[in-house]
Amino acid sequence: MSMLSAADEAGSQGPPCSREPSPTARPGLDPAILAAETAAFLEGAHLLWLLDPEQVDLTTLHRSCFGDLAARLKP
Repeated sequence: MSMLSAADEAGSQGPPCSREPSPTARPGLDPAILAAETAAFLEGAHLLWLLDPEQVDLTTLHRSCFGDLAARLKP
């Protein structure tokens, strides 16, 4: 039995990937653009950290970026 099937049988309320997501984000946002921005941020932040881990606070960068993203997504 797959994990998805087990979760469905257990009555999980979480939205599995195979279902259409509920419209909880701000209208007009393009998911493909948000995904590209997120991927670009992750690649860039991690590269900066790899180049100079003493100067780059990766945790703070992540919190800031994803906090801003969460605010942009709120309807």
